[in-house]
Amino acid sequence: MIKNLLLLLLVIINFTTFAQIQFRDSICQNSFSQNDTVYLENEVPYKYQLYNGNGNQINCKLEIIELSLPANSGYLTMCANNSCLLITAPRTIFNSQTIAANSCATDLKDIEYSQGNATDNLFLRLKATNLSNANDTATLCFIYPAPSTGINILGNAQIAIFPNPANDFIFINIKENKSKIGQIFNINGQIIATFIINNPTKVNISNLQKGIYFVKTENNIQKFVKQ
Repeated sequence: MIKNLLLLLLVIINFTTFAQIQFRDSICQNSFSQNDTVYLENEVPYKYQLYNGNGNQINCKLEIIELSLPANSGYLTMCANNSCLLITAPRTIFNSQTIAANSCATDLKDIEYSQGNATDNLFLRLKATNLSNANDTATLCFIYPAPSTGINILGNAQIAIFPNPANDFIFINIKENKSKIGQIFNINGQIIATFIINNPTKVNISNLQKGIYFVKTENNIQKFVKQ
């Protein structure tokens, strides 16, 4: 019995080990959470880093796993490992890059988007994978333009959404133990749905298109991703 409990504990520890590979800002200080969002500016490169929190050197892969590129846009480029690529579809940016232990990669990476004559929104999701551990991954989303809800999207701790990303349903929890009106916005600031939140509240999102959405209650807001 004790042996089985120890084995179970080891399995739990292995599955709950925090991700070693991370996306970070250009000066390698601030980390992004999974599926965190960066709002791009028109024709302004956004620079970021890949960080290895492991005590050992790792090799990682970087790829675009989801892309919605508007028609009539000017261009979308991604630079990494001293080369730049014109992006028109999901693809691998590089197959392997070595990152030293507890440090960022030696080169800055960047993404640049030109809106051109596009009227729709850009959405792109990047994924970095530790080639020594397929479960050690990081994701980062880029969109243009920023949502026009007029709401501060910081201070999101009052709302919890799970699962996130989601396919058919999300469950919403709020810290206050009382009913509140909730709303879902798209990245254009349009209201998609209005409902009452009673912890926890199950919301059907199966009819939504893939992309970034926001759940709002009063002055609190949290984003989620529809897969």
